Amino acid sequence: MIIGYDVRGKDITKDKAYDIGRRLGSLYDTLAVGHDNRRASARIIDAFLDGLTDSGCDVHFLGMVPTPVINYYGWKNMPAVSVTASHNPIGYTGFKLVSEFGSTLPIWHKVLKAKLRSGHGTVKKVSVVTNYIRYVTEGLRSKKKVVVETFSGVVTPIVSKALKRIGCKVRLVHSTIKPDYGGINPLPEGKNIKHLIRARGDFKVALDGDADRATFITDRVLNSSEVARAFVKQFEYTKVVASRDVDIRAKHVNIGRVYVEKYMVKGYRFGVEGSGHYYFGDYYPFSDGVLATLLFTQINGQIPTIPIVRTSIPCKTKLQDEFKCTKDGWVMLHRSKTEDKLRVTVRAKTLKQAVEEANKIKKKMRRKC
Repeated sequence: MIIGYDVRGKDITKDKAYDIGRRLGSLYDTLAVGHDNRRASARIIDAFLDGLTDSGCDVHFLGMVPTPVINYYGWKNMPAVSVTASHNPIGYTGFKLVSEFGSTLPIWHKVLKAKLRSGHGTVKKVSVVTNYIRYVTEGLRSKKKVVVETFSGVVTPIVSKALKRIGCKVRLVHSTIKPDYGGINPLPEGKNIKHLIRARGDFKVALDGDADRATFITDRVLNSSEVARAFVKQFEYTKVVASRDVDIRAKHVNIGRVYVEKYMVKGYRFGVEGSGHYYFGDYYPFSDGVLATLLFTQINGQIPTIPIVRTSIPCKTKLQDEFKCTKDGWVMLHRSKTEDKLRVTVRAKTLKQAVEEANKIKKKMRRKC
């Protein structure tokens, strides 16, 4: 079980979920809870809810919905928990916790040591999808044709309804929700999205397992720096925060949503991470792949190329982040907080140079991982 900003693992049993619920419920009187469409999440959700209520915590249960919808319900109301493993491989599940202000609460080490209390909490089933769709689509109109890859995730009908509501024509690559994403790893990058390059549409988008990140495709797969610059230009954002692996004029911070959200709750209008998390402060402080998709429909014209390569290698060694400038760009090394991977991002003068440099770095770092 990996404990960082979130809790994730393949070994989260019903007993562990109950214990986590007991301890989390001993710290909070009320929580909003929802879950993704993983079999592992469905297996533990009842035990988790029992743990919360046995600690006296009242639960607003949203059922099977994506993380941004859960966060939206909790925002300005109560802390919220997503039972999800996001983009991690099939078999994983986990827990994400956000505050009522819409920012991540990275307090799991405290939660797992919490002193237990006993009580008789309640579970109230609530529905929020309709209100969420109304909120994120208000004032937007577009007639673009959008091809959407959801990997059969729970966001499938939601993103389709939202895009159609603003006037778009929508083609879903996978049109139904399937347990465990139909066996597909819900990671919107690499070979998982190659099929979208040739798909016909004004643009294509792939959302990850819990729909809080997005990858956009035109005639090529756009990197987050290219997308971020397009958003900033279109909406004239001035207060911008970005992780250090994004090439954009901004307040740069360490990689990780807790660092971006710190500035979003302070009033920054736009935030971005290299992994495809986009934050829109005019709406709320957390990232949302559906909202990013809706706002991307407002962007017109060619998006200039920025030669950046983002790749990774397996890595179980704990390494510190490294950032260094090169003659024609920069290099960023980041040890993932949610997976046993070292992420390598290279900015160079040309894409060919970036690929060559990334391959050299991966070969060197394999000896350290």
